Amino acid sequence: MSTTDCNWFELSEKIKATWSRLTESDIEAMQWNLDLVVNKLKKHYGYTREQAQRELQYFKVTLSDELRAKVIQHSVFQYKDDPPEYSLI
Repeated sequence: MSTTDCNWFELSEKIKATWSRLTESDIEAMQWNLDLVVNKLKKHYGYTREQAQRELQYFKVTLSDELRAKVIQHSVFQYKDDPPEYSLI
């Protein structure tokens, strides 16, 4: 298992532990793009967009430096031409 695979496994386990209502397919569809969590939290928890964004921001703060760097790397890569309206971290 590569370092990236190990990191993804660790991150997906943290996501499952934090938001148990998310399905395996919800989590696998993210593939490092945690910004997709916002819509999943709205769907599964009934959060408003603002609530979901706050939850995601708090979650990102709790990540290890290594995982947070991976999340940023993947988010920046995916949004380099069209950044989201809210901050990534």
